[in-house]
Amino acid sequence: MDFITAILLILCGILAAAPLIVSKAPNAQRTIENLRPLQGGLGLIVCLWGIWTVIRMLMHLSVLRVYPLTWIILFATGLVEVLLGFLLGYALIQRYALSGSDAAAARGAEAERKLAGFAVPLGVIGIILGVFALILAIRFG
Repeated sequence: MDFITAILLILCGILAAAPLIVSKAPNAQRTIENLRPLQGGLGLIVCLWGIWTVIRMLMHLSVLRVYPLTWIILFATGLVEVLLGFLLGYALIQRYALSGSDAAAARGAEAERKLAGFAVPLGVIGIILGVFALILAIRFG
């Protein structure tokens, strides 16, 4: 499951960092555009999985003493998953979770607007953490 998490985080990172990636490698535009239709669903899944990752890491806080670097990487991965997932899946989250309350919709729109300014850095961090998580999944999986 951690292998899948790492791959999903890398994909979300690529979608969020698309402007930077395309500026460095213009031939990547076509590949990124092929991923765009999956953006909302990927974002929603990654956001929910990130919430579970954060909860799981907090439940296993004692591991921090034994494997501090691994714990920190996985906890940071969970936080970035939540942020990237929310940003990429906002349209679906707004439609299904926030549409019942005007106050919740307004808070969600405000959070999405603030996060949008950090999309590229979050995407780069997501790619890096996804690669680290992938290495950990292969090593300890």
